[in-house]
Amino acid sequence: PVTIPDFNDGAKKVVKELVSELNFSVNNKRWDEFELRFNEVHPNFYTNLEKEHPKLSSNERKLCAFLLMNMSSKDISSITGQTVHSINIARGRLRNKLKLVHSGEELTFYLTKYAQQG
Repeated sequence: PVTIPDFNDGAKKVVKELVSELNFSVNNKRWDEFELRFNEVHPNFYTNLEKEHPKLSSNERKLCAFLLMNMSSKDISSITGQTVHSINIARGRLRNKLKLVHSGEELTFYLTKYAQQG
């Protein structure tokens, strides 16, 4: 059997950072491709959304795009590499930021109005 060398803590940190950078790079390429296609289908979505909600972070805007496409937390999790639990927490925070907590309005349905505006 092949033995894996025992790295010291400094080397382990460097390896973890490299893996993290590679994952980030791959995810960014995936996102860029997704966003390009998304904008072809929903050309005014981000503009309309940002008019009413200018303080959304880039991750919140990404989550909005996924939700507009009616993706489940599990689907979003597999694309982003985050846990389903993290996605559910992000959804809750997004509902708060969009002031939908006590409205009873479905988040996905709420976002559709930004895709339909000209």
